[in-house]
Amino acid sequence: MKTAEYALYKGETFLDIGTAKELADKFHVSTNFIQWLAYPTALKRYNESGGNRMIAVKLGEKD
Repeated sequence: MKTAEYALYKGETFLDIGTAKELADKFHVSTNFIQWLAYPTALKRYNESGGNRMIAVKLGEKD
């Protein structure tokens, strides 16, 4: 089963890299929230806030 990896940022600060589950466990949020942070809607809200929110970048998938 392939799982996607994400890079997580708060503003311009890099926080961590990992799967949605790994990041969710580390930052005490749901896996759905991590995945949502990579959606275009989350990017739009990030830009509207002046870049003062968390954002995720989907990097690819691994086995």
